[in-house]
Amino acid sequence: PYKLVPAPTDGPAKWETGTQSFESLAGVTAAVDYLAGVGVGASRRARLLDAMGAIQEYEAELSERFLAGIGQLDHIRLYGPPAGRRAPTFAIEVAGISAADVARRLGKLGMFVWDGHYYAVTVMNVLGKEPGGLVRIGFTHYTTIDEVDRLLEALAGLRQSY
Repeated sequence: PYKLVPAPTDGPAKWETGTQSFESLAGVTAAVDYLAGVGVGASRRARLLDAMGAIQEYEAELSERFLAGIGQLDHIRLYGPPAGRRAPTFAIEVAGISAADVARRLGKLGMFVWDGHYYAVTVMNVLGKEPGGLVRIGFTHYTTIDEVDRLLEALAGLRQSY
């Protein structure tokens, strides 16, 4: 088999290319433990499954709130599916304001988003959004409804800026 000479012939160890990244393994373990701590259940697996279900449900609520609000702002264009089963991550553009300027203005308000191509260069090229890209907004299970509303208010306020 194609492998490093000192590696065993049989898997899965034959795929190891050297010393394992023990710090990464510790980080993954800590992340799983954190997520399991969000859920309830008799076992770690049950807590993790419960947490992931609860997180998915809550993030869907945040997304619905954001999508309903963004739909009222005619100076903002949303890219990607408007509803349904999607990650709570959104790509937008604000009419007349560069993605970098939107990110900078939101950052001054303590709201942190990402501007540019966020490693999706081909997608941005197809959309005709290079070199400036779009604004990327993401929510997670520790984002509050108030923070979503605050972001929508800030985006609405960007209308007067151009």
